[in-house]
Amino acid sequence: MKKLITDTLFISVGGFLTKIKGILFIPIIIAAVGLANYGAFVQIYANVKILIPFCALGLGMGFQRYASKIPSTDKYTLSLHFYSILIPSMMLGFIGTSILFFLSPYLNDWFLEGKHLLSLQVSSIMVFSNTCYTNVNKFLLGNKKFKLYSVLEFSYAFIPYLGFVIGSAWEQDIFYGILYYSLLDLLIAMIFFLHLAKDFSIVSPSLKILKQYFQFSYPLAISNIEGGLLSKADRYFISYFLGVEMLGAYNIVHRIVDIITFISVPIRKQIMSYLPKIWDQNYKEESLSMIKSSLFIFLVVSIGLLSYLIFYFEAILDLFVGKTIEIENLKLLVFFLGLAAVFSGVKVFYYLVVRLKNTTKQELFFQFAGMLLNVILNYFLIPIYGLIGAASATCVSYFLIIILLNFFHKINLDYSFLLNVISVIIFAITFFVVSRLIVPEGIISFIVSSCLSSALFGLLSFYSKRKFIKQVTTEIKQYKIMVKSIKKIKST
Repeated sequence: MKKLITDTLFISVGGFLTKIKGILFIPIIIAAVGLANYGAFVQIYANVKILIPFCALGLGMGFQRYASKIPSTDKYTLSLHFYSILIPSMMLGFIGTSILFFLSPYLNDWFLEGKHLLSLQVSSIMVFSNTCYTNVNKFLLGNKKFKLYSVLEFSYAFIPYLGFVIGSAWEQDIFYGILYYSLLDLLIAMIFFLHLAKDFSIVSPSLKILKQYFQFSYPLAISNIEGGLLSKADRYFISYFLGVEMLGAYNIVHRIVDIITFISVPIRKQIMSYLPKIWDQNYKEESLSMIKSSLFIFLVVSIGLLSYLIFYFEAILDLFVGKTIEIENLKLLVFFLGLAAVFSGVKVFYYLVVRLKNTTKQELFFQFAGMLLNVILNYFLIPIYGLIGAASATCVSYFLIIILLNFFHKINLDYSFLLNVISVIIFAITFFVVSRLIVPEGIISFIVSSCLSSALFGLLSFYSKRKFIKQVTTEIKQYKIMVKSIKKIKST
């Protein structure tokens, strides 16, 4: 249990630092190149990210499903899995880089007002490095190297972004920022690939293993493509209808609010690396119980963060970003984007069940339904309601996916679970009360008010849910016992 907790905390800290890095440097970027150019960078990076699922093909998820069950001492088998997936991934990444490079003139005219062709072409390098990174980090998770994974995640997210900040600020031009970002992105991805490769003998890729992974992951790949359109469709419609400056303002709010999802990452990645062993031994009820407990932990943290951001967001914007950025209906925008982040996190826990059941093809249906609704709503709502239309479209789309998932793949969320969630929502009122009693107008009052409201919410949630916390610890102990029993069976 100690290892589980330390690994989770390690991934959480790395994930949290990764999330806030985009917030900390926003004032520097905007001061150097302006809000419109920051919005252009957001659009350029969105072009890169939307291509990654096409190139990565979700193959890395197979590492968690299959390689996680291979003993660490079996180097030859691990080598086969390693090279059979990562070499094809690199080839696909190179193809993706070429595609983005040749599409750049058209994307530049449609979404960037014809001003950033060179930046778009340079950014195509990141398709290759992102594809490599996407599958390398899943190999680390499959081998339960959570601390090294956290170092990779933090380095890959922070160092290239820092290069973008320095390049943009020093040269007063996002082209140099994107150039530094792309080169550092490639460098770090290659360093970690070579670091892993040195522990394995070079073997010829196995077509059989590639087919096995592809059969498992191709529905996930299509689902990830649909998920990319689901999560990034609003960026394209905003830049097309409202311009890149409004996209820049929207992304600032989105960046800050997206902190809500950080806690779902370590929980999800730990569970998917451990649960396949006991699920495949027919401990299905126990597995679902652990997923339900993890979902509740996520909801407690995410509800608290969402409530905090709703009532403290204006103070955060004034203190850390600058008063030059004015956004209409800010609280409503934060609410819709925050609720979308919560729904997105909840969706992840249902997808764990889908993947444990090996029914990954069904993800295509769920993602497609959400993507289609999101595209339609964005098209009609953004011209009328602006940024609020984009945020509400994303929120409604994720909610639809949860409804469908709950219908086909229940996690046994009983009335007790729902009552516990409602009580947490009630406790979140403390953020409203404290923010009114201690108005966060300056840095001192902001710190005092934030700490007091967060402490009250945490104490109320912890004190009232002591029995549930004991249940979670009991489940973790039961898991360890089940794993030991499986090992004994295999040894005999």
